[in-house]
Amino acid sequence: MSKVNTIVYLIDLIGVTDMIDKIKKAISGKKLYITAGLAFVTALVSWSSDAITTTQFVEATFAAVGMIFLRVGVQKSGPAK
Repeated sequence: MSKVNTIVYLIDLIGVTDMIDKIKKAISGKKLYITAGLAFVTALVSWSSDAITTTQFVEATFAAVGMIFLRVGVQKSGPAK
């Protein structure tokens, strides 16, 4: 048995593939909200450590919130009729 086949066998044996599928299913439809939240937290930490100005913090916050509103708008509009 080659090294690659052994590694693939071990990955299947411990169930990594199933775990990854469960994680993908759990975050399906939530990736944008997670990304926007992380962008806000990053801006907040940068602002609190004086790495960015208050104006830049507000701009980053509006960008994160804007992504969410854009996503909601696209969801509500639905497919063309």
